[in-house]
Amino acid sequence: MFTAKSTVVPLDPSTRSESGSGDLKNPRVQQEIIRAFNRIWRAHMSLAEYGMMGFILDATIGWGFTSRLFTSRFIENGDQRHCGTGLTDRSIRRTIANLEAKRFIVVDRSDMTKGLRITPNINWTPEEAMLPVSKRLKQAQVAAAHNSGMDDGRSETHENTVATPDKNVRPLRPKMSGH
Repeated sequence: MFTAKSTVVPLDPSTRSESGSGDLKNPRVQQEIIRAFNRIWRAHMSLAEYGMMGFILDATIGWGFTSRLFTSRFIENGDQRHCGTGLTDRSIRRTIANLEAKRFIVVDRSDMTKGLRITPNINWTPEEAMLPVSKRLKQAQVAAAHNSGMDDGRSETHENTVATPDKNVRPLRPKMSGH
């Protein structure tokens, strides 16, 4: 998993605003982040991840904060200002891990007694969704590519295959020129 300090681009809300004011309390900045979430990020999320990310953005960016403490009870049931997601504890943990793996969020687990400090990565781009491929899978892909290029006499190539004519297809007749 990723750590809060080493894997995320530092939050710089000023990069999200054309006016140069990166104040997260500014409704324009908040709206721009929510638009990116709905128009760009959504395509890279499952339904559970989309719901969870919407909840996280509302509880942080929606209130002008860059991060917030989240507990399973708060995520499931909400509070006076937020309705919960209704997800079970197991689904919450899995969904947070998926969002963290895709770098939509950074999770600080340094004080688990109070909850998880979650920071949405408001500078997220689709390139960050590319998950790293394990060494085992890379080696399998290289081996498959190597084996497919080898001709052991049994593989079918253009030189050693015979096309059988389809009897239901009529041969093309040459066009007659009208002299």
